[in-house]
Amino acid sequence: MTSGPPVGQDGHETGLQMPRMMYGTAWKKERTAELVYLAIKSGFRGIDTAAMGKHYREDLAGEGIRRAIGEGIVRRQDIYIQTKFTPVEDPQTAADSQVPYDPTSPLATQIRDSVSSSLRNLATIPGSPDPPYLDSLVLHSPLRTAAATRAAWLALQPLVPHTIRSLGISNVDAAILEELWPPAPPGQPPPPPLLPLPSVVQNRFHRRQGRWDERVRAFCRRSAGGAATYQAFWILTANRELWQEGGVAAGGPGPGPAEFVAAVARGAGGGVSTAAALYALVLALDVAVLDGTTSVEHMAEDLGGVERVAVWRRTEAGRAVFDKCLAAFEEWISSGARG
Repeated sequence: MTSGPPVGQDGHETGLQMPRMMYGTAWKKERTAELVYLAIKSGFRGIDTAAMGKHYREDLAGEGIRRAIGEGIVRRQDIYIQTKFTPVEDPQTAADSQVPYDPTSPLATQIRDSVSSSLRNLATIPGSPDPPYLDSLVLHSPLRTAAATRAAWLALQPLVPHTIRSLGISNVDAAILEELWPPAPPGQPPPPPLLPLPSVVQNRFHRRQGRWDERVRAFCRRSAGGAATYQAFWILTANRELWQEGGVAAGGPGPGPAEFVAAVARGAGGGVSTAAALYALVLALDVAVLDGTTSVEHMAEDLGGVERVAVWRRTEAGRAVFDKCLAAFEEWISSGARG
């Protein structure tokens, strides 16, 4: 399950399509290498990490990838590797965040040093004659001003599409996106962007993020015909009301989202979990999923469950049930949970 291919500065497709189900490696610490290896062995073909030692072990993510390649499970070109440049603006924050650059150096130097470290950690495959590359480099957060964020984005551009296949941005609100990439006036076609558009916008997906980040998801849908993919994290941990028993509408009686999710799980059959059914509904909103499970059983359940829902949805009866649940689910989250 993939999104469209990443697109470079010249507008041409540049490589592997981003899988719609990505494995997230935040907070895995010393278990990162083993979990990344198990995720790939279970069927994940996209790995998300960051050059930020406080929350990620990018070096160990690379170990897990190389182990899977070394055992012949995948080739480098089969794996979508996504990492992040984490901007920090003072030495103490840099020390706390454990970033691989000197925060007092010029921004372009910070980016160069961070990307070089990521290439060593993740993309250098022993014995490969090909130069290392990253499938996606995500700006981990906007900088303090739009001008500084724009400068960082422009500093990354010379690395696309060879060293970095595509660029993204994370932890960003709609106001900042619209300042960097202004929307078209009502009834008019969008103007040519002054900055190349992101291929990925990665954000938290939950109720308190403005009705499940409705404005940012809308930005992604309208950006050059949906060229930007919305990539969601915290789908399970921050949304227990959406998938665990007892999830009810906040505004009064009536079915809640957990009932729609359960109906999809029951309809697809084959032991599809409610977690996988929620992922299937979120995917149907044109959202890519970051799955950070540490259970190898859940890795297989999530991927297998999403695929079983997709197969069921292709039947006439399955499509009718799924589309009804999807419409109700989408209305529920678009209403802000009626609360």
